[in-house]
Amino acid sequence: EWLVLLHVVMSTVTLLLAYLACRAALGRMVALAALVVLTVNPSLIAWAGQIGSEGALALCIALAVWAAHTQSGIVLVATLAAPQMRTVGIVLPAAVVLYWILQRRYWDAAVVATLSVISVGVLLWWTVTDPNMVAGSSYAADLARTTSHEAGQTGRTSMVMELLFR
Repeated sequence: EWLVLLHVVMSTVTLLLAYLACRAALGRMVALAALVVLTVNPSLIAWAGQIGSEGALALCIALAVWAAHTQSGIVLVATLAAPQMRTVGIVLPAAVVLYWILQRRYWDAAVVATLSVISVGVLLWWTVTDPNMVAGSSYAADLARTTSHEAGQTGRTSMVMELLFR
């Protein structure tokens, strides 16, 4: 029960941060319209009521977008946390680095890039070299391996491995 409550709170904070970021960039009326659309979004409603990583990733993204103009430390924490939530969170560090380069905040971009390469690199290395990968458990497992049952049925490994061995 408390985990579901935590996800509801994370989703609520995500909506608040999205509203604040939108209001700062586009004005109050656009921000309110966006908030209404987000509030009735069926996917966001579903995520709020279930235990999963989508809500935490959305919070990291909203936090980074909200803080991108003024608070580098908050952006750094959100940017480093996002890839740990879901693999797709890897795009957040790249987006923050590109945004800060465009803003000529080169030092901030270099810090995020360096720390992200280290943390994401370790995460990806661990994921790819995991000896207990099972197809369906991660993107890396789907690309690199299949279960022994699937390999026995088809006599093949994954599509990527097939292409590498050709």
